Amino acid sequence: MSVIGGSDLLTKTQLIYGQNFKILPLLIVATLWYLIMVTIASVGQHFIERHCSASQPGRKPGRGARRKGHRTARRNAGLATLASADNGGNK
Repeated sequence: MSVIGGSDLLTKTQLIYGQNFKILPLLIVATLWYLIMVTIASVGQHFIERHCSASQPGRKPGRGARRKGHRTARRNAGLATLASADNGGNK
């Protein structure tokens, strides 16, 4: 797999505008390519970090897990209330 780094991109741009003297348009194109590469790398890094943090013990649960746990706790509290009411009536 071949990847063009930021310095290689700028060097190639300088070589091209040294031949045709169109400096500003080529620098704009190089800037756009750089932004595209950095954006793709950042999105990839986000997903890698999210995947790796899911396997770490003791981390805070994500949004979905927190909601599910909240509903489960509420349901369990309701069942405990019903159970205590039944035990109180049998005494």
